[in-house]
Amino acid sequence: MSQTGITIQVEDAWVPFLPRQFDETIVDVVVWFNFNQHQLLAINHCRLYLQAVTISDISSTSGIYLLSTAFSGERDMSRPSRLCWPSVQRP
Repeated sequence: MSQTGITIQVEDAWVPFLPRQFDETIVDVVVWFNFNQHQLLAINHCRLYLQAVTISDISSTSGIYLLSTAFSGERDMSRPSRLCWPSVQRP
């Protein structure tokens, strides 16, 4: 329960499949950093535009390097997502 007395209960929440060992969701990684609200909104906008859920969606197969397409803000058409994404303008 929160300080306001309001609770949220989620039943059968979707949990993304992590395709690689030691993979993480982008949201889980972002939580570790002390980003302000403006930065969090910008990161989420980019994530939605790139149609990325996990680090492996935007990184090399080793997970060490960010893909050049992700770094430049371009969707990698060789890695299509099977999810239904909202229409988001390129940031």
